[in-house]
Amino acid sequence: MYESPPRYLTLDEFFGNAGDAGAGRELIDGEIQVARPPSPTHATVVANLGACLGTRISPPRWIAPSAGIRPAGHVDTYYRFDLAVTASPPVPAAPALSAPLLLIHVLSAHSALRDHDMKLPDVRRLPTLRELVIVSAARRRVEIWRRDDLGWRIEEANGGGSVRFESLGLDIPLDEIYQDSGLPPG
Repeated sequence: MYESPPRYLTLDEFFGNAGDAGAGRELIDGEIQVARPPSPTHATVVANLGACLGTRISPPRWIAPSAGIRPAGHVDTYYRFDLAVTASPPVPAAPALSAPLLLIHVLSAHSALRDHDMKLPDVRRLPTLRELVIVSAARRRVEIWRRDDLGWRIEEANGGGSVRFESLGLDIPLDEIYQDSGLPPG
């Protein structure tokens, strides 16, 4: 028995079919990738981060949940991030954010390697992006990629302590990010 090769889609085709561009779907090099449902820990961490940011920021900053991103230079790729912060209100009908300042991605075990190898390098080329935050759903660990005048630098928070969001001028304790997640405190 032969399997037909996956169908290559353009972004226009992907966005033109609402079933293709639905929640949890990404387009990577023209192929639709369907994310597995998030684990309870993943969902709790995303909800906690959304609540933490929601109580600490206000215009001219806006939070976009399940943010779609079209990386620069790609005509066949669309990524989703758990949360984003922008300097302008997200446009409800727009499939992707045009100018994110901060992207937050909670890693899932099944996609961690692909995300680190493809997704994260692609979005670091976005000219407006100041911080890229990678949050583990397996242990209390947050990796912060921060752009400065010399390029990107990486900081890490483990166990206890807090995460510094320089682009927003705030700190969030890891205890708040991982509250009720089932992961042991640091």
